[in-house]
Amino acid sequence: MIYLAPYDFSFSAAFEYISGYYWEKMGYVPFFGGYYSYPEKRGTRETPSHAYLDLGVEKRFGLGGIKLPQRMGLTLRLDVFNLLNSQRPISYVKEDIPIFGEIWGRQRPRQARILIKLSW
Repeated sequence: MIYLAPYDFSFSAAFEYISGYYWEKMGYVPFFGGYYSYPEKRGTRETPSHAYLDLGVEKRFGLGGIKLPQRMGLTLRLDVFNLLNSQRPISYVKEDIPIFGEIWGRQRPRQARILIKLSW
């Protein structure tokens, strides 16, 4: 969602809720050339749900008043990703090895980004 506000401000927000997904154990079967199978059936485990919220604000400044071409501008932007700082697991080790079921990946932690853009 983007809101274009007066004075060349723009505000943006993105919210996503992921209800979780099903996953399964993958076991190696050495017969017939070797292949992977699902010894517990498919979709027997489920990841926890999680949500994240990203926010951004942007402001454009015209530089035409300081003896520069009228079209020149400076844009400043601040983005904050994962504002809620959700650190829930999003992926697990699926292979039938000693670390099976351990967390393979998490939602990235909260972070901010500053952007400075010069246009002409």
